[in-house]
Amino acid sequence: MPPPRPIPGVFRADERSLHFVPDRWSELGTAPPAGGSVEVALEGLDPPDPEQPLSRRARDLTRELIAANGGGALTVTRRREGSVTGYVFPDGAPPALRTSLNARLLEAGAAYPLAHRSQAPADRRLFLELAVGARRRGFGIWALDRSLHGIALSPASLGPNGALVFPKLFRRCVRYLRERAVTPFGSWLASHEDLDDAVHIDGVGRPTRLSRLVLERDGTVRLTRDPLTMTFA
Repeated sequence: MPPPRPIPGVFRADERSLHFVPDRWSELGTAPPAGGSVEVALEGLDPPDPEQPLSRRARDLTRELIAANGGGALTVTRRREGSVTGYVFPDGAPPALRTSLNARLLEAGAAYPLAHRSQAPADRRLFLELAVGARRRGFGIWALDRSLHGIALSPASLGPNGALVFPKLFRRCVRYLRERAVTPFGSWLASHEDLDDAVHIDGVGRPTRLSRLVLERDGTVRLTRDPLTMTFA
């Protein structure tokens, strides 16, 4: 099956999200929404949440890499109402994955890789290579990452001045505190089907659940597996 064709259009980035207006809505296969644009999630990566350390790095680099007029192209990989997921190609960049905004954010250490089974294997391999290279050099997030060391389950730790961990773990810690849960974190996560993602670990045959890949000890939660080895269903 041939890869999707890049759709030309204009991008607009704000403090929390990236939006896209195609030159022709028919190419996107949808009618213009009420807001006049669709929100774009970047395939294959997960930048720090706005409440996490270094969250501005991805936003600032996105603005820098998108041309002054916002022109470029989008390759859509997944859709849901009002938004799409895909690869963003800044104006002037050829439609090769390594030149995408997605790849360049990973290469700069501005985002964590977030592999999904639906992503083409070759694309996942390239993104892993870029993330490994950024971590080896200590770029961006990798200079601060404590996903395997842990984050305290406290409001002070879950903020811009707290510890930096894999965003999927961070978001679940925030919800755990918001719900004022009293059960252990792993048990709480396992009881929330919408949060307990299925995960494939490199070199392990059967998929497992995210709740089985976290460890809580003395009020601190950490991953027991390297996030670079995880592929989500």
